[in-house]
Amino acid sequence: MTAAPDESLFAKPFRLHHSGQVFDGVEFPGGRVMVLDDPQFGICTGAESVEALLAGYHRSHIEWPGPRRCRIPGCRSDAVRHRTLCSLHRGRTYRHGDPLQERALPDPFVVAAAVQERRALPGMTRKERTAAGLALTGLGLPATEIGRIFNVTPRTVTRWRAAATKELT
Repeated sequence: MTAAPDESLFAKPFRLHHSGQVFDGVEFPGGRVMVLDDPQFGICTGAESVEALLAGYHRSHIEWPGPRRCRIPGCRSDAVRHRTLCSLHRGRTYRHGDPLQERALPDPFVVAAAVQERRALPGMTRKERTAAGLALTGLGLPATEIGRIFNVTPRTVTRWRAAATKELT
C-alpha cells in the first residue's frame, strides 16, 4: 500500500465569482493562479497569487472545494477564508515577511556608509540598521546614542547586542 501523495504537489481548482458570472480557475503548487475567462476561445488570465488575481477582479470572491490548506509547506492548518495562509502564518508573514522568499543579507556598503556617517541612510532595511548598530557598538558608542541615530529605543539596541552575543555562543 502506498502513502497518499502530498496535497501541495497538485493544482487546486476553484471558481471565481465576478459580476454574476462564474469562471473556472486553478492554483498551481507554486502559488500562481490561472482563470479561464472565455472557454470558447481559450482566453485565460494569470496572476502571481490569489490575492493578486482578486485585486484585478474587483468585488469578486473565490469558492474553493472544501477546506483549503495553508500554502506553507508542512503546515496542516486550514487557510483563512479568501486567503492562502492560515491565521498563524498570516500574522508571521505580516510581521516578518514571506517565509518562502529568500531573506536578503544586509548590504555591507550601506552598513559601512551608515557607520562612517553615523546616521541612518534612507531605505535601510531592518537587518542593515541592526548590523550598523552592532558596528557602532564595536566603536564604543553607548546604546542611547545608537538608538538616537537609528530612531529606536536603547532597549532595542540592547536586544541587538544580546542576540549577536547569543549567536556567537
